[in-house]
Amino acid sequence: MSHTTIAKLNDHDWMADHYISLGCLSCQALERFFLHNAITKIIIRLDNDADSIYSDGSLAPNWGQEAGTSS
Repeated sequence: MSHTTIAKLNDHDWMADHYISLGCLSCQALERFFLHNAITKIIIRLDNDADSIYSDGSLAPNWGQEAGTSS
């Protein structure tokens, strides 16, 4: 379930927040956003995709689970 769906279900104005697609692991979009916006808080949401694969067909890590278990 997406963050916007959860926000709408909880009567939060989801359009009051900013959303950036990082294009997998690229930081370019985030760096560009920082150049034009004064940011004081960031919440990062990662996919929880257990069936993720690379373009060569090999199994990719579940980045959402990796981030959730790292300290």
